[in-house]
Amino acid sequence: MAEWVSFLLEILKITIPAVAVLLTAWIVLKTYLDKRLQMMALEQRGENKKETISIRLNAYERLILFLERIDILQMLMRTPAGQMTAQEYRGALLVTIQREYEHNISQQLYVSNQLWQIINIARMEISNRISEIPTTEQNISSGRDFADALVGAMEKWENNPLPKAKEAVRTEAGILL
Repeated sequence: MAEWVSFLLEILKITIPAVAVLLTAWIVLKTYLDKRLQMMALEQRGENKKETISIRLNAYERLILFLERIDILQMLMRTPAGQMTAQEYRGALLVTIQREYEHNISQQLYVSNQLWQIINIARMEISNRISEIPTTEQNISSGRDFADALVGAMEKWENNPLPKAKEAVRTEAGILL
């Protein structure tokens, strides 16, 4: 029995220090690897933030361009009335606004909900103002007459929504920089 105890003590003398060294090495290695993973995550987050800022600035640029393209005077220059009737020309302008909107709808992913609402309100207000011009009056029968009536109505507008929307885009973009 004494031999067993002596043998067991010898094994414990070897095993306990080996286990202690193994646990210490495991703890040191785990701590090192955890810190390394945290550093890598921080570096990745920094790189992602730089890329995200670039994408968001691109979205702000596209929204400014969208607002410019739905400006009535800009649309009138890009969309000649030609031989269109007043109703056809109004429809062409409204389709232009809708196409521009559909082309830029994905930009809402990169801007705040509040800014996207401002953009939508500006778009809807421009569309509504175009729709308010009558096309059944005798002096507004051709597309050219409609364009003239639209320009005349614009001169009476108290609040053009586009400058406010552009300012909102600039303000939000300025926060990134």
